[in-house]
Amino acid sequence: MTLKLGTEIPGTSAEGNITTIWVPAIKNIKAPTIIELEAGTDISNYVMLGGWSFDPSQDTVSDQRENTVQDFGAPGRKSAGDISIEVIDNTNTEHKEQNEAVTLMHEGASGYIVRRRGMATDAPLASGQKLT
Repeated sequence: MTLKLGTEIPGTSAEGNITTIWVPAIKNIKAPTIIELEAGTDISNYVMLGGWSFDPSQDTVSDQRENTVQDFGAPGRKSAGDISIEVIDNTNTEHKEQNEAVTLMHEGASGYIVRRRGMATDAPLASGQKLT
């Protein structure tokens, strides 16, 4: 299939349509259950716009052969790259009781960040929804 230049591609605004949940445990990350997701905490209101960064990468192993003028490469080590999330931190403020993101994601904490795009954050979680 070839995409022709000038073809209009429809888009959906991400603003207001991203849900971010901190989930303490998921047995199978390829198929989290509704029960596991509902045991999580919605931290969407704490994530700063543009504050999510996940940049996985894979190195290339050099394969230079003396009988060719071409350099070859093979897939190498994988890296999660830059993984960061910028959240509102209400520590030492009058809103210190509203600080779930910082409280849950302290150093050494174990859990999963689950994201759902394309649906309003107040839409309930349901099976069949695409999650990352």
